[in-house]
Parts: sequence; C-alpha cells; structure tokens
Amino acid sequence: MNVKIFNINGKEEGTFKLPTEMFGVKANAHFLHEVVTAHLANQRAGTAKTKTRAEVSGGGKKPWKQKGTGRARAGSTRSPIWTKGGTAFGPKPRDFGVYLPKSKKKAALFQSLSTKTEEGNLVVLSNLEMKDAKTKNMVNILDTFKAGRKPLIVLTLEDKQAYLCGRNIEKLNMILATDVNCYSLLNSSKVLITKKALETFIETHNAVKKVSKKTAVSKVSKKETEKNV
Repeated sequence: MNVKIFNINGKEEGTFKLPTEMFGVKANAHFLHEVVTAHLANQRAGTAKTKTRAEVSGGGKKPWKQKGTGRARAGSTRSPIWTKGGTAFGPKPRDFGVYLPKSKKKAALFQSLSTKTEEGNLVVLSNLEMKDAKTKNMVNILDTFKAGRKPLIVLTLEDKQAYLCGRNIEKLNMILATDVNCYSLLNSSKVLITKKALETFIETHNAVKKVSKKTAVSKVSKKETEKNV
C-alpha cells in the first residue's frame, strides 16, 4: 500500500510504502466504540466530592425542643433539606479507570489508522520546516490540505518550530508519533503526519512486536528446560 508524500505547499514529492498490517486493517465499529469509551473513562479524574451532613461544619445543637413548638421536629441544622445543610447521595472520589489489554489498544489504533487511510484523510508531509515560527504559516498549510475543523498533526521531538506555529490555533491537536492513540485519530477531521514521524511510528510498533516474540520464545524455552529437568 503506497501513499503520496507532499511538501508544505501541496506539491507531490514521492510515495511511501505503508505496512498493510497497520494501515490496511478492516475496522470494527463496535470494537472501536468500546476502546474509545474506555479511553475517555480513563481520562476522568474522579475527584468530585460533596459533604454529607456528618462532614459539614456545625449543626451539633438541636435547633428547638422536640415537642410543643408547633414546628416540624428537627435534630440538626445541617440536614440535607436545610439551607447550608449536607448533600445526600452526592459524588465521592472514585476510580473510573477501565483496564484495556495492550493488544486491544494496538488493534484499535491500527483500525483507526486504516479508516483514515481508506477515507483519504491521512496526509504524509516530507517535513514541516518553515522560515518563521508564525501561526499564519501553519494556517496556510492547513488551508492547503483542507484539514477541516479538527485537524491532527503528528510530530517528532525535532519539530519544535512546527509546534510553536500551531499551538495557538483553535481545535488543532498536535501529538508525538510515540503517543498516537485511537481516540486522537478518530476525533480528528484530517491527519497530517511528517515522513519522519511516520517512520518513527512504524519502527516503534515493529520493535514492540519483536520484543513480544522474544519473550514468548523465552517462556517456551523455559518450560522445555523445566520439563527436561
């Protein structure tokens, strides 16, 4: 699978071969929904907290005697039905985290990349080198490729100038090649990625694959040695 490489002016400069196992995967909408929902749940701080009647300051004295006043009986001024009282059944700090296996995250990432590639919303740039670190330079690039309302730019650590050009643009998301995730891809109108960032992404995931294979082989060898002993 080949994709065209463009410069920042929109002129074609060559092609790049994409690995089919990363950019040619069939997407499953339900699977992606499950992963995105878990990702958003993991972003929640879970720090919302209200005070119960036991935690609100004051209210230790009974407002009036139990009988003889004609008013409704009350034992504390911090009852939930009173002004300045505690909150009944309010939120408490808790963990909203959802566990996702690495293999599931990886599969969702490749599916979302494949979706963007199939839609024609993945643009590979030769580089993002600009004369000045000015916002208008990045705006011109986004206009050239018709990036839409919520573009995503995938960078490397060397693209500091590009980051400075784009950090002030509303709804533009910039992310490192090593931090790309399923949600950031699906939540974007168009993905602009530099050739170097794309190579970094592919190398990173190929390295993970090689490491996992080595660990699997080592586990098998250990089991065999234990059996022989």
